[in-house]
Amino acid sequence: MASRTYYSEQARNRAYTERSAIAAVCLILGVAIGTVIALLFAPEDGESMRNQLADTTGDMLEKAEKQAKKLAS
Repeated sequence: MASRTYYSEQARNRAYTERSAIAAVCLILGVAIGTVIALLFAPEDGESMRNQLADTTGDMLEKAEKQAKKLAS
């Protein structure tokens, strides 16, 4: 990575927190997309698949919301 000059320790911490938040969001999105693709290719009937997809999506959204609130505080 390129060397950066920060004017205060607070600025350094804020930049680190922002990078961490972006990494967490990307990780969550990657897991969510992978889960949806895996579920779509699983050999199950339609209604069962829709229910499972809805449950998984709801769980992922709840986790993302908790993580966002945690990072915002």
